[in-house]
Amino acid sequence: MIGLWLSFSLAAATAGTPADVPYGVVVSSAPDAVEARAREVLQAILASDDPVLLARGMNMLPRGSRMPLMLGTFATLAVKQQPGFDPRQVHNGTGKVPISSDVPMDFPILGASSVEQRAYLAQHLRAALPPGAPHTLRAPSFDELALVWFFIGWNLDAPLLVAEWDSQRVLFDFDRFGESIEWIERLDRPCFTLHLEQKQVLDCYCLGIERREQQWTAVYVPAEQAPSNPSCGP
Repeated sequence: MIGLWLSFSLAAATAGTPADVPYGVVVSSAPDAVEARAREVLQAILASDDPVLLARGMNMLPRGSRMPLMLGTFATLAVKQQPGFDPRQVHNGTGKVPISSDVPMDFPILGASSVEQRAYLAQHLRAALPPGAPHTLRAPSFDELALVWFFIGWNLDAPLLVAEWDSQRVLFDFDRFGESIEWIERLDRPCFTLHLEQKQVLDCYCLGIERREQQWTAVYVPAEQAPSNPSCGP
């Protein structure tokens, strides 16, 4: 079950790993050369608006994992809102996210394994990202690591890089060689609502992180107390 699992962090403050790690979040380290390679790959991909470059970076190397590329909850929502997107062209799954201590909610998750699926997903993902290169590539912050940990069910492996534009922050999780993207999540607007039969039945809420030293708590706040988010639209 996805939740706030309190295990000891294995992270080390190296150049390949975030230095400020929340308590309970497990992040493996990466050699400097591997992170440098991941930065090089991601810079080349995002410097162009051509989705072909993004598709080529999506877990396609023969020595990489055979697991399909996955999008996180909010990257999935952004892609599903793109005009003309057909979810039947890619893998569709669900993840359970706790909206209270005892109430989980199912959220869609998209994935791609074949060359054709990666190309299709990359086309719509690149359209969901801002045009041009991000102004910053960096390690994820304390709050971003805590936010990601709240939604996933596995330990994190560096290199982890956040691409930051003026309007978006997106996390790219690479394989252990720093050459292939395995998981992507949007971080800047972790908000959601619920519609049944095209009617909104739940107000829009956004997830925030409250920090006390290395301890942290995930809290939901009404959307009016957080930046507006297109993910809360119909």
